[in-house]
Amino acid sequence: STGESSLEDLTKAIIEDIQRSPGNDVCCDCGSLDPTWLSTNLGILTCIECSGIHREMGVHVSRIQSLVLDKLGTSELLLAKNVGNNSFNEIVERNLPSPSPKPTPESDMTARTEYILAKYVDHRFTQKMFTSATADRKS
Repeated sequence: STGESSLEDLTKAIIEDIQRSPGNDVCCDCGSLDPTWLSTNLGILTCIECSGIHREMGVHVSRIQSLVLDKLGTSELLLAKNVGNNSFNEIVERNLPSPSPKPTPESDMTARTEYILAKYVDHRFTQKMFTSATADRKS
């Protein structure tokens, strides 16, 4: 039907728009070129290697779908359209130490896993907004 094909065209246009967003030309975690895996609840793109680690963390942390293989709805694409890798990493990698533990496209799965768990589960590199206020409340 015409309605279905126009929805498919819209979805395709949104995916292309997402892929053109700043930072989305590389994996959010390791920097591999042309990532095609989307975390629908985080609004970021990852490569196939890093997407496997995202899947292992569970859907409560990251819900991974393929931009190529899965039939994505516009609602699943909305967050990625508004967030994207650069904006996400500006917050979640704000406190990356130097030298950076961030993996590269050549990194092995152990390095990727350690980094991704630190980034998404432990929030180790996230910008802390209200540290003094929360520290005062704990005492």
